[in-house]
Amino acid sequence: MTTNKTLVYKKVPKGFPVAGEHLVVEKREIDLNDVPKGGLLVQVQYASFDPYLRPKMRDPSIKSYAPAFELDEPIVNDTVAKVLKSDSPDFKEGDVIKVFGPIAEYATIADPKAQRALKVHNPHNLDLSVFTGALGMPGLTAWSSLYKIGKPKKGETIFVSSAAGAVGQLVGQIAKKEGLTVIGSVGSEEKLDFITKELGFDAGFNYKKETPEEALKRLAPNGIDIYYENVGGEHLEAALNHLNQFGRIVACGMISQYNKSGDSYGIPNLMNVIAKQLTIQGFIVANPEFGPAYYREHQEKLQQWLADGSFKAKMHYTEGIDNAADGLIGIFEGKNFAAMSGFPGQGHYGAQQHHGGGGGFPPGQGPRPGYGYGNYGNGPQGPPQGPPQGNYGPPQQGNYNYGPPQGNYGPPQGNYGPPQGNYGPPQGNYGPPQGNYGPPAGNYGPPQGGYSGPPPPGPRPSSGHPPPGYGQTSPPGYGHPPPSQSPASGYGQQGYSRTGPPPPTTPQQFGHGAPQGYTFQYSNCTGNRKALLIGINYFGQKGELRGCINDVKNVSNFLITKHGYKREDMVILTDDQPNPVMRPTKDNMLRAMGWLVKDARPNDSLFFHYSGHGGQTEDLDGDEDDGYDEVIYPVDHTQVGHIVDDEIHFRLVRPLQPGVRLTAIFDSCHSATAMDLPYVYSTKGVLKEPNLAKEAGQGLLNALGSYARGDIAGMASTVFGFAKTAFKGDDAYQKTKDTKTSPADVIMWSGSKDNQTSADATIANQATGAMSWAFITALQQNPQQSYVQLLNSIRDVLASKYTQKPQLSCSHPLDTNLLFVM
Repeated sequence: MTTNKTLVYKKVPKGFPVAGEHLVVEKREIDLNDVPKGGLLVQVQYASFDPYLRPKMRDPSIKSYAPAFELDEPIVNDTVAKVLKSDSPDFKEGDVIKVFGPIAEYATIADPKAQRALKVHNPHNLDLSVFTGALGMPGLTAWSSLYKIGKPKKGETIFVSSAAGAVGQLVGQIAKKEGLTVIGSVGSEEKLDFITKELGFDAGFNYKKETPEEALKRLAPNGIDIYYENVGGEHLEAALNHLNQFGRIVACGMISQYNKSGDSYGIPNLMNVIAKQLTIQGFIVANPEFGPAYYREHQEKLQQWLADGSFKAKMHYTEGIDNAADGLIGIFEGKNFAAMSGFPGQGHYGAQQHHGGGGGFPPGQGPRPGYGYGNYGNGPQGPPQGPPQGNYGPPQQGNYNYGPPQGNYGPPQGNYGPPQGNYGPPQGNYGPPQGNYGPPAGNYGPPQGGYSGPPPPGPRPSSGHPPPGYGQTSPPGYGHPPPSQSPASGYGQQGYSRTGPPPPTTPQQFGHGAPQGYTFQYSNCTGNRKALLIGINYFGQKGELRGCINDVKNVSNFLITKHGYKREDMVILTDDQPNPVMRPTKDNMLRAMGWLVKDARPNDSLFFHYSGHGGQTEDLDGDEDDGYDEVIYPVDHTQVGHIVDDEIHFRLVRPLQPGVRLTAIFDSCHSATAMDLPYVYSTKGVLKEPNLAKEAGQGLLNALGSYARGDIAGMASTVFGFAKTAFKGDDAYQKTKDTKTSPADVIMWSGSKDNQTSADATIANQATGAMSWAFITALQQNPQQSYVQLLNSIRDVLASKYTQKPQLSCSHPLDTNLLFVM
């Protein structure tokens, strides 16, 4: 027998369920050699946590379309699982399936047909978790109900309540695909940013700041044609007032009504249903006219949209079944973002990592190392106490034809990974100004067809002037002053133990082997703060990436919330912005570099972040020990070319005074020396210079191998080739030290060595650069670290998931035991 951790229903809750009382993860036993006749033994990979599970935690005497959970029995719901053993002719060992079963590490499926077991058809290699969300019951709910009841028509207006929930976010995006104007209601500013700036809703409002009636007057002056109902109460009343003639209400749920007492007033304006000839219809997704009838269409189209990046499915994850009770309760308490959530079981979860590609263009994604969990939705009330909402529970009977019609979906289109997502509130210039969400809000998604052309010809603008539209820098005197009261000795501002001393405030000698007469000065980072953040997904181009714009949003949010930066002191260049001066063209990038360093003074803190493609080109000035310059690729690189590391150094490092800090992150391939900084450090804090002895060893081994094969010509070629590299590398390194050192305090964290590619990963269901994610994660775990500790922390975060190695380089000799500040 094998221990099988299982989420068990122990007691009927009167309010919110409590982990350990109402929901308990128990160690039960299972025989992994015992397969039911005609059944399956499976290992659960993902389980879905949905709002409708709460009303199933009720007294069994309260009848509903879905039976109540039985006490001391497992919680059951949709799962994605791997078949370990099969006695069914329809499934074989190793199949990945969707199945309605217990939330546990392992499960026996006694009746695969009754439990809706289906093989996962995944031609686009999407993350398996999406088959419990957008491609699972929530997605089928959104798809079938919108088309069956809503009957959307181009040019109409739809209002979606609980718009950031698992169903609402999908309804809004489907409606946008059909050419509708989409308005959403949510319960926080973060969610408002999400639906308008990430999902492309035309407008939205936070019902905690503005009533639905006031918002619809402002946002829908010509009325609405469809109301997708998830909330009820004031939302339904407002929709009834603003629906046009022959409007349709898709009644998916009414979460505001679950806790209403018996004497609560009814809807006062129901007369509008008659006067406006409205249609109101509830539904159960398992009804053959809904889910089963629309399954094939839903799977084919939504998989394609997810694969090509034109559709987004945000989900959160609970890590491991030990936390399953807390994860499920979290959706009822509204703690989390989207209403869909789940937990990963053991084994492979469907994500892949791809390396490399010529020219520094790695198009792949990485495995998904991070998990979180979801929420109950955006409704104004707590969890339901009585009957469940009328949307997407499991059927009482197991005999529905709830599967795709037989046949083939057709060949996959393209080679893409999981859909983009987001973690953390989006920050930056990604949509209309705050508070101005009236339609039309513009096109905030990726431009169709890629870059529209090169910038106008002419001389390159001076680096001393900000690009048009950036605005002015903060006035002199603005900064980030030190705290008025110092923390206790040995501790930083956050209360974390601080093992490294703060940076010295006096000029420092470069030390042995450096150019004579040079001194440098550390920055204490208490002055002005400015940031330049660049993220390029290369929409519509060869080598399109998925996570670079997400990187910019995450880094922006991190700088603002954790390090005192202001949005008005940031320039953000991404290729999803309609404003041409905010797109990452070569000219815009170079001018923005000039803006970043202009007027910088000692103890200022500047931050540069680049997420996009990197590569190498032949070195023309002899300053690279491997014979290649590192380059980055603007969005218009096919018209105007790349940007070489020599120019990056000239723009960002050369103008800086002593004592100015520039922290740079490059999340790109071949990025270890992307700023041409001459000092590189290992995880032990030791200065790393070109390791010619190692190359010598490799060359000698190659020569010996040629000799053993009798290849005398090959041996001679190898030896002489190595000799050329050795002499050239030594000269190049000295030249770099002579020309690329700086009295300023320039620190660079990069995503890979010069001979490595960098991973475009999927983390918490969001496409992101592994280096950006690791840097943020390491500092969030402990903001008070020395340089060498932070380098090790970043490597530790990456180590179990990625082969790439982060690098730390500097414009001057660095005491890596000092406290890292920025």
